[in-house]
Amino acid sequence: MLLRSSTQTGGGIYRYHLRMFVYKDTITLWIAGHAAIVSTASVAWSAYGLSRDQSTITLKAVIEGVKRDSLGGEIVSTYNLSNLVMGNFPDGERRLIVGVTNTGRRPATLTSWQSTESIGNVRVVRAQGNFTPAHRLEESESFTFSITDFDCLRRGVDSLCVTDSHGRDWPLPKDVLQRLQGLMRDYKF
Repeated sequence: MLLRSSTQTGGGIYRYHLRMFVYKDTITLWIAGHAAIVSTASVAWSAYGLSRDQSTITLKAVIEGVKRDSLGGEIVSTYNLSNLVMGNFPDGERRLIVGVTNTGRRPATLTSWQSTESIGNVRVVRAQGNFTPAHRLEESESFTFSITDFDCLRRGVDSLCVTDSHGRDWPLPKDVLQRLQGLMRDYKF
């Protein structure tokens, strides 16, 4: 009905409405197209922000050697796993000190630690411990815990991790775990 020519209708009013209809329709489509692009970009930015604003836990480990002096006090020597030189590791009690740092943008609540071994497709827990009370780490906050029983890291164990309140596991880096297992083998702890 808007496609009638002005000669069929007897006037130029339909031609004017046809131009206005096409003009309004073009503007409407242009606005709708830009609105779709802006809303898609807004959803993508929100998803990026949500993924970026999560807690991220980083683990580091050092070994402490503890000797008792003649008065019963402790002499503590700390050895970084990356630069430990063979032959200078002390006798006496040894502890694995695991440092846990929240490097993300949101707080994290840590509930437990565990060491696991993969046997086929099954993960077997070799040792575990709970943090009582659970540790809440704000952004850039850290804490340490110690492990004195090195049996939890014997051969076959392929992961030492802490677990947060959401059930996510945050592992000790593989190279640090392998170096630790090598030290255990060399020094027979």
